[in-house]
Parts: sequence; structure tokens; C-alpha cells
Amino acid sequence: MSSAPGEPPTVALDGVVVRYPTGTIALDGARFTLERGSIRGLVGENGAGKSTLLGALCGFVPVVAGTLAIGGMSEPAFATRSWTPRRAIARGLGMVHQHFSLVDALSVCDNVALGRAPRWCGAFYDRRRARDEVRELSTRYGLAVDPDAPVHALSLGERQRVEILKALAKGATALVLDEPTAVLAPPEVRSLFAVLRELARGGCAIAITTHKLGEVAELCDAVTVLRAGRVAGELPMARATPAEIARLMMGKDPEPVPPRAPARRGQRALQVAGLAVDGDQGEHAVRDCSLELFAGEILGIAGVLGNGQRELVEALAGLRPTRAGAITLPPGGTIAFVHEDRARHGLVGAMSVAENLVLGRHHESTFSGRWGVLRRGAIHREAVRLVALHDVRPPDPEAPAATLSGGNQQKLVLARELARGTSALVAAQPTRGVDLGATRAIRDELVRARDRGVAILLVSAELDFVLELADRVCVLYRGRVVLEQTADALDRDAIGRAMAGVA
Repeated sequence: MSSAPGEPPTVALDGVVVRYPTGTIALDGARFTLERGSIRGLVGENGAGKSTLLGALCGFVPVVAGTLAIGGMSEPAFATRSWTPRRAIARGLGMVHQHFSLVDALSVCDNVALGRAPRWCGAFYDRRRARDEVRELSTRYGLAVDPDAPVHALSLGERQRVEILKALAKGATALVLDEPTAVLAPPEVRSLFAVLRELARGGCAIAITTHKLGEVAELCDAVTVLRAGRVAGELPMARATPAEIARLMMGKDPEPVPPRAPARRGQRALQVAGLAVDGDQGEHAVRDCSLELFAGEILGIAGVLGNGQRELVEALAGLRPTRAGAITLPPGGTIAFVHEDRARHGLVGAMSVAENLVLGRHHESTFSGRWGVLRRGAIHREAVRLVALHDVRPPDPEAPAATLSGGNQQKLVLARELARGTSALVAAQPTRGVDLGATRAIRDELVRARDRGVAILLVSAELDFVLELADRVCVLYRGRVVLEQTADALDRDAIGRAMAGVA
């Protein structure tokens, strides 16, 4: 259901300016509209201003200038310090952040009730009423979730449903979702899209940011493209193509991906034999897993998320104990690790780019003097070299890592791990939540490392990325390698069947 002719849009932003204390202009006169009963995509490269725009709309980011109208009525508090998340929620604007804000120790209904808990007899929390509200909302919108389940036991897809329920329980009529599919497996993405379509049919206005242009084409009614803080285009999806959207995002036609030279396989760099690893809840996440990795090749691990990928790579990196089996490196062999969650486990956001680039090497004599005193000049010079070599933007070694876009944070992590002179690199979800340009840069970086003789284990939920890059592909299903194919004999249908557990 869309707005009737002459009916004002549910939400209309115009002339929005956001300037950070450093002087950087994140949004420069941006506009954005949402209509009742429609789904609008918001796309752009990392740093284009997508999350900033949604954060400004929902009161999380202060605005220098601009106007906001909701239901045709101007919101005078916008572009003032009084426009807060609480006020935005009161006006029917709900936001689901990329990184969930749930309390793991609490149940679903307790999380949904936080900040607006129903009361019984004055000060007492009425849990039964909260539970009934969650059940009613779950049934109405098809958000299947157990109100009594502890959040720590939920899958990522279920946690996202809880975040949506939180917004709906507070009366949201316009829902904005920031990179909602970045952590979801394909079945969970399909489930989420079904929920969003049902919400739109019920009259909700929905905005969604994503780097996956195929998802925009599949889900959205219209798309707004941001480039460098400005609107580069607004298109109905009926006459938009992924190529046209990519051109608007980048300001030019995307360059074709050059063919890769065949791998020059060297000595065995890693052997995994009969590995068994437990998950967070004590379940058998990896069972009797065996594989080999060789210098100068990329081994891709394909599989639906939740089939032991995270537990496998954490065991290889020494972050998770093994229950059985063996992990063998040749003499002098070392493993570097790119964690799937760069924000929590790959970087220290409050530290500078330079400091992050020497983490793990800071104790070396090059960077540390007597009594452990850091050699700041040497650290800065190394950071200048690595930032230029890996095209980390902005090229400021002293900038806090948290201020970089997602794609540049990932390039920073990859630069640090490759600088260790490692013989094997485990890269877990290296393109999660990054844009087209950064994805291309990360792809090229991995290929260059392979050609230098580094052995690379690549784990990604993006099957196309795995098939494009891997010299060999192993399919992981329920913690076991169930299929192995070489790049010159890939059978996509067979890989898809193996991922689904079909022999």
C-alpha cells in the first residue's frame, strides 16, 4: 500500500547537514522520503552517509541544518539538541541497528519491555502482561519467537526479530533497519524479507540500508543513492538496474574484475585432522572435520551460517579449545586471523589507526624500547607505509579507528595481519558489511597475498565471493566437510545441495 495521490509521505527529510567535531561534513544537504506501506532502499559506499542519515532521522546523530516532516506535519525540534531517540520514538520512528542492543542475560519479553515495562500494582513489573504483548505482536507480524527464551540462546535471525519487536512495541509506524542482512544466513534473509513485506502491507513505512544490490532489487519499491553525503539519485525499482545503482554509488562504471592467474600450490601450510569443537552452549559445532591448506592457494569454506564455521576458525586461531583431533603447522609456520566481527574483536576503536596497525607486534624491538616504552616515531612511520600500501582512508595514522568506515576498518585489519609475515591467513567473513569498492580492494589484497605464497583459508556467507576467489572449495555442513571441489571443476548446483545437507 503506498500513499494516495496528494497524500503527504509518512516521513520527509530535506536539506540535512551533519558536521562532525573534526570538521568533516558527513551529510551535505541530503534528502530522504518514506511512504506509508512502501520499502525504500538506502545505498551508497562506506562513508557515503547512510547510517548517519538514519541516525539523524532517529535522533542518534545531531543535525546542523535540515527539516523533518512526519505525516505532512513539520517537526520543529529537528536540527536542535532536543531531537532525541526518545522523541523520535514518540513520533513513531523505530530503528534497528546493525549491531544489536539486547541484554543477553534477559529473556525476550524482558528485552522488549525495557524502557516501557508494563506495571502491575504500582511499581511491580507485570511480566505476564509483557509476555502476552510479545505473543500478540509475534502473531500479528509473523515474528516467531519464544517470549521466555533467553536472548543468549537465540540465533542471529531470532535476535533481529526481537529488535524489530522492540520497535513495534513502542508504537513504531516507520521502521529503519541499518544493514539488517549483514549477519544473516540466506534462509534468515528470506525470513526477514517476508516479515518486512508483511509489515509494509500493514501500512508501515520501511527503510533499509544494504551493500547487496540484489537485495535492493528483490525487496524494495524505490531506492535512494548517497555519494559523499549527497543524494546521487532516487529511482523506483521498476526502472532501476543494479548496474545503474552501482554507477550512481561510485560516480563511474564499475571496473570489470580481471581474471586471476592459476594458483601455484606450494608446501602444505596447515593440516586439520578429525577436529571436534564445541559451541557456546556445549553443542558439537565441529565434528570430525579434516582439511588441508597449501601455500599459494585460497581454500574457500562454503556453507550456511551456523554450520560450524565460526567455531572452526576460532579453533584454528587458538581462541576456542578443541575437544578432539589435531591442528598441525609446519616448523616455523604461523597463522594470522581476520575475525568476522571487526568492531568487537578486530580493532580497538578508541585507539589510533597507527596503534591498531602494530597490535600484536608492539613488543618487537622496532616498536618498543627499554622498559616497554613504545617508539611512537617508528609506529607512525610503519602506519604511514601500511596506510598507503593498503589504501586505508582517510590516510591519517592518528585518526581513531572507530571513525573509519566499515570497509576501511576491514582494510586496516587485513593490512595489520598481512604485515606479520604470516605463512597462513584465516579470513572470516572479510567482506561482511562493506561496499562494492572495499569488497574489490579486499579481493585484490587476498589474491596478491596468495600470489606471494601465503596460504589463505576464506570463510564467507557470500557464496559468489567464495566461488570467485577460491582455488578449492570445501562445503561445511553440521561441522563436517561434506564436499570438496577444485576451481576448474566447480559445480554450483552440487555445492548448493551440499550446503542444504542433500547428499
